[in-house]
Amino acid sequence: MSNALSIAAVTATLRNLLDQGLINAGEAGVTVTTRPPDRARNGTNGDQINLFLYHTAVNPTWRNMDVPWRVKPGESGHPPLPLNLHYLITAYVGENEEDIITGGTQLLGNHRLLGLAMSLLHDHPVLHAEEIMGNLPTQDRQDYPYDQVENVRITPQPLSLEEITKIWTGFQTQYRLSAAYEVSVVLIESVRPRRAPMPVLRRGSEDRGVETVLGPFSTIEEVKRPPGERYGVQLGDALEILGRNLGGENVRVRFSHPLLTQDQFLTPKPTRTAEKLELDLPPHDAPAAQANWAAGFYTVTAVIEGTDEPARTSNALPLSLSPRLTGISPNPAPR
Repeated sequence: MSNALSIAAVTATLRNLLDQGLINAGEAGVTVTTRPPDRARNGTNGDQINLFLYHTAVNPTWRNMDVPWRVKPGESGHPPLPLNLHYLITAYVGENEEDIITGGTQLLGNHRLLGLAMSLLHDHPVLHAEEIMGNLPTQDRQDYPYDQVENVRITPQPLSLEEITKIWTGFQTQYRLSAAYEVSVVLIESVRPRRAPMPVLRRGSEDRGVETVLGPFSTIEEVKRPPGERYGVQLGDALEILGRNLGGENVRVRFSHPLLTQDQFLTPKPTRTAEKLELDLPPHDAPAAQANWAAGFYTVTAVIEGTDEPARTSNALPLSLSPRLTGISPNPAPR
């Protein structure tokens, strides 16, 4: 797992990467340290590369994500602590690290060392789990094996003059030529136990299992209104509902209005089939028609019920109910 030792493991890996890379480049005399900049030169007068972790930030991408393969299906785990590590690399040369001098055929100075360090990180932009694991002490490697699933990536981080000023002011030491890098992401897993849901003791009423409704599904394809130039239908009109799989033991048609609290149900004529339902809207002069049926847009749905099966509901189609003018009073209207 990836635990609280991950920060130290990544820092040690970067230090060893720079140390081994400088040796391979013929700079075996360069010391690689991980000290704060105000104490970087304590006890060191030779060539030196200082790697300092000056800031950590929470990675927003991994903030609320479970670690893959750590949480089993159905379990609720705790997100890890994802961190972006910000490092500052500073180069020092001898006692007077500000000079760039020429010796023989080589250009010496802190510019040379900083360029070598940046080149090493540029050619090695990803730290794999096996590499970080190899830099852990033997005892830590046995007790806390590092196997983070996400690779750690090294990215240069440009700093503005204002940011550089704030950083070195906080160090309370003189400014030195440096390079900043962001190393992400380091996942520190939570040690809290994962939560699992309670087991299912009974499936449905009397443990009969889950009731499912499989096809064929009831579908309304068209609500056919009476012929004519009217856009909508009126009370008293005859309707034909065309579709598929509309047959059943008990079939009703539901009319729902967004401003009415109670839906209206009508029973199709006995001549109904699985493809067509015929019904008549109540006449406009019926006692309850004016109270139960308001003009406006309705949604029409077929509800099919049976004795040994749950109710099935079709899709919904819109229907416009137009008002009916029965007279004008006074007649003729005054002009």
